[in-house]
Amino acid sequence: MLKVLILQAMHSLSDGRAEFLIRDRLFFIWFLGLGLADPVPDANTIWTFREALKMAIREGRNSMNGAAFRLWRRFKLDISLNSQPPNQEIRLASFWGA
Repeated sequence: MLKVLILQAMHSLSDGRAEFLIRDRLFFIWFLGLGLADPVPDANTIWTFREALKMAIREGRNSMNGAAFRLWRRFKLDISLNSQPPNQEIRLASFWGA
């Protein structure tokens, strides 16, 4: 299904037009790895997959931000910006004060 979205982006296709062209063009069938007798995803299936992918990306982004925040809370990054080399001034202090 991801390849269908790639074809749509490359050729600026709507969901309905993508469905039609997948049935019509041998290149599209070949690119998607389908056989001539294989079922073709309809416009509603393409739309549903795109929306599910958007939601998964959105949730993944939110959970990554949450994970980064939890990591930041657990480990305080103490970076001093002075004239000394950066490797000497960067240290991680754990949340427990070690």
